Amino acid sequence: MRIGFDVDGVLADFHSPFLAEVSKIVGELPEGTLLPTFDAPLRYGCTQEQTDDIRRRIMESETFWELLPTYPWTHDVLERLHSLRAAGHDIYFITNRPGRYAKLQTEHWLYRFGFDNPTVLITAKKGFAALTLDLDTYIDDLPSNIEEVAKVINNERFVRGQESSFPGIYILNQPGNVDFKFQGYARSPVKRVDSPMQMLDEILPK
Repeated sequence: MRIGFDVDGVLADFHSPFLAEVSKIVGELPEGTLLPTFDAPLRYGCTQEQTDDIRRRIMESETFWELLPTYPWTHDVLERLHSLRAAGHDIYFITNRPGRYAKLQTEHWLYRFGFDNPTVLITAKKGFAALTLDLDTYIDDLPSNIEEVAKVINNERFVRGQESSFPGIYILNQPGNVDFKFQGYARSPVKRVDSPMQMLDEILPK
């Protein structure tokens, strides 16, 4: 099976360090503030120039991505993925992290938390990546990514007549996507999970 994993918001906690960077400019933000994307600070008092400056500093950093914290499930999920790869499954980490060192830092981060020699792809076109890699399943936390991947994969599988063999696309429950309701593509609906391990247990039961 070919399994695609988003990184930030699924395995790595991008939100907390990014929130800290924004707070340095606008002061302490209210509890529950959501900053899932680089343009989100504009909604909380940052100017476009300040928002661009935060992005630039992250892009130029040699350590920002490598030092991101994990979620409670991250270690167990990476250990499970490592075992699945050893059993013959293909694991791809697909992220849209910017910066010259983003790929290398992501590889180092995954290695540090239990997944050596990872296959990391840096791209904003996750639907195209899913199609090119011929993924069987994919998990992300951003609705826009989910919609793009679902559209591309479901349409392609339907054309091939393979829709019945496709396990589906998964969205990881995060505060920023609670209002997201996916419409269409009933052949392989988007499924919500509370952790990536829940997805793995469903598609590949132990």
